[in-house]
Amino acid sequence: MATIANMTKQKDGSFVGTMILPSLAGAVVKFLPVEKQTATGPACRVYIGEFESGAAWKRTSKKGNSYLSVKLIDPSFDGKMIYPVLLKGDDGYSLDWSPTRRIKTPAEPVKDTEF
Repeated sequence: MATIANMTKQKDGSFVGTMILPSLAGAVVKFLPVEKQTATGPACRVYIGEFESGAAWKRTSKKGNSYLSVKLIDPSFDGKMIYPVLLKGDDGYSLDWSPTRRIKTPAEPVKDTEF
């Protein structure tokens, strides 16, 4: 996993940090708690700058560790959603993401050719 933002938890339960993703380097990211949470709704709304770019849900890992599962979209992502997680570490909180590469298979078998 790659860290895309370092975050700090605020007294009001929100998280604030700075994106280090190349396309958003230096942008402020905020996780603001949802006032009226539902059983299946998000725990936080996520903003990059002033743009509401996603939401986060409380989850617990198989090992019993709490984290926030995040859905993010930003115009710089070419309209694609990314799914990072907000984790607590020794030095605070980090927004981590594992990019997945999609490998396209050719429509026809590739023939060996000489150059």
